[in-house]
Amino acid sequence: MKKTIAVLFALLSVAAFAGADKDLNISFSTPGPDQYADGTPVLDDEYYALVWTPANGGEQTIVCAVKAAKDGKCVPVLFTVDAETYKEGTFGVYLLDTRVFATDENGDTKVTGLAGKFDADSQNVKVAVADGIVSSEGAIVTADAAKGVSADGYDLAALNVPAPRVTKIEVENANVVVTVADTVPFVAYTLQAGSDVKKEFSVPPAATCANGNKGGEIKLVTPKEPGAQFFKVSTTTVK
Repeated sequence: MKKTIAVLFALLSVAAFAGADKDLNISFSTPGPDQYADGTPVLDDEYYALVWTPANGGEQTIVCAVKAAKDGKCVPVLFTVDAETYKEGTFGVYLLDTRVFATDENGDTKVTGLAGKFDADSQNVKVAVADGIVSSEGAIVTADAAKGVSADGYDLAALNVPAPRVTKIEVENANVVVTVADTVPFVAYTLQAGSDVKKEFSVPPAATCANGNKGGEIKLVTPKEPGAQFFKVSTTTVK
């Protein structure tokens, strides 16, 4: 009986699988360092997934996923797929984010581990590290990434991550405290400030950054400067 999908850590020569059962064999790895959307390194045993995108623009399908992250990168993996099952479309290899978060006694967001699965309830977000791989019977496709996955590679708007929203601005002693809603724990946020809404905003040197939380509300702090100040929230990488 023909296997539909197999995932093999590429410890053996991939040439041994060429043309076997007319399957498509996708060899993949990353050089690292790979990052989550908040800029932190990918954790050991995080998932990399083979994702199918139909040519008709239908919904993407995670065909298979494997715990392949080690030392901040994807170890060599060979995905073997029945080419007859997946026609008229393309494959992509994606890094998943299955981190589990909790809020400590100080209100800070902390990572408590990985979900250990990759279903819709445990997957925070995913990012393509190789895309547009065309199915071809009896072929071996090497899709090794040329560079690691960076936080800049995540298109948060396309991934339906909500835009952060300022709900309150307060002055406490020498600081400005900005309350931000609609945040998520797998993304980090900071403040940008400017003296004029028509001029370029920048992140003040002493501004704090923080991951969002499940409740959606966090507080960001920056020193109060003389004169008028205008603020907006942006995503950032963890300092």
